[in-house]
Amino acid sequence: MKEFREKFAVLPSDAINHEIVTEGIKFKLIHSGGKPGIPCSFMSSYKFPDELFDRYVTYRLIEKARKRASFELPERNCPYIVAFVSENISIDDLDFRDLLYGGTPQIFVLPDDESEMGRLGKIQREKDWANILANKEKFIPKWHEIAAASLSGWHNFLTEIYYIPHDYTYLAKEGLFLSDPIMKNVSGILLIRKSSESYFYPNPFCDHEISLSQFQDFFNLK
Repeated sequence: MKEFREKFAVLPSDAINHEIVTEGIKFKLIHSGGKPGIPCSFMSSYKFPDELFDRYVTYRLIEKARKRASFELPERNCPYIVAFVSENISIDDLDFRDLLYGGTPQIFVLPDDESEMGRLGKIQREKDWANILANKEKFIPKWHEIAAASLSGWHNFLTEIYYIPHDYTYLAKEGLFLSDPIMKNVSGILLIRKSSESYFYPNPFCDHEISLSQFQDFFNLK
């Protein structure tokens, strides 16, 4: 911060877009386009690079998940909810959702495209979609675990987040809940940020004794 202050102090007064490179951090100053603020004050924000964000949050959550292994009965059979508390406004709830649940792309065709290419695109979409539905084990990661969770009471929620494929949308890449077996120790993740409302992400793939499937109608991620 000392290096930043020294370099910031010598910036020209008409500097609009400028970078200040310090030993540890690169600062980018961008004009907001708003009205002049209070002299000698400024607001700033920062965002983790996606890869760093994923590694950091994954590490924190896995460490919390491991703690359940040390629990004794009856605590071990109680729902185990992990809270992730952050004052960093750049940690977005959608980024958190993608990390935990994975990617659900949609096979997309412009609905009002009546050209020959549009018609062929719609035909190809129907073929691709039929192929996915007929070969879920091939195209949808961990489909057997998804099907088991559906039968154990999570069908409505799994449909809502497109783990049960519908509307040309399906799971293409699993998230942390499915990819790391240690997450079976966690009933769900609570994201708490002081700058906005809190978000809860239930885990349909946790051990059955700590499952929250009976409350799934209260979970709405849309």
